[in-house]
Amino acid sequence: MSEAIGVIRLRRTANPSGHRRKQYRHGARSNGEESESVNIVARALVRAASHSWRRYLLMISKGLRTTAWAGCYAGRQYRPPMGFLNRIGVAIDSDLLQRFDSFIADQGYTNRSEAFRDLIRDRLVTKTVDNPRAPVVGTVTLIYDHHSRLLPEKLTNLQHEYHNLIVCTTHAHLDHHSCLEVIILKGESRQVQKLADLLIGTKGVEHGRLVMSSPKISLTKSA
Repeated sequence: MSEAIGVIRLRRTANPSGHRRKQYRHGARSNGEESESVNIVARALVRAASHSWRRYLLMISKGLRTTAWAGCYAGRQYRPPMGFLNRIGVAIDSDLLQRFDSFIADQGYTNRSEAFRDLIRDRLVTKTVDNPRAPVVGTVTLIYDHHSRLLPEKLTNLQHEYHNLIVCTTHAHLDHHSCLEVIILKGESRQVQKLADLLIGTKGVEHGRLVMSSPKISLTKSA
């Protein structure tokens, strides 16, 4: 079981009848009140409930108010801020886990958590760039023989035609015949894909590949 800790400020004030009553309030002491403020740390055990209407909230005392605690019981689910780490359990077949551990060791991962996070990011990016209107960034890598008739001119003309998508171009001479060109693109997924297809499909290009990613997937890497 997890422990939820919230800070409640309890005030005791005297009323005209002479009886003392308890009031749960927040903030500074009101003018004219003669009250004594006592901080009480409320500790509650949080357990998983099978009924959907019984939702309990893991609370951290810093920055949370009793309104959030009351909202928990009212059925409103509290969402932690971005960057807040959540621990989850995953059931994996032992043979699959052994193969996964071997794979991430070869990739240089120091723990399973970061490997799982990268796999999740990769699937999210793949899902995002499948949307034709999604904003993406990408690179088109081309290898071609610059002696091919009019090929450099055709590639240059295409890039001028779609100049609004092109961030920059890098050109390298691999040998006497072959050239490597890397074009960085930015725009809607469908437009980037269309330009990449035109470049890669140009007659004389020996090999080409488009790699896209999404700046919207900006989940922070954590150790």
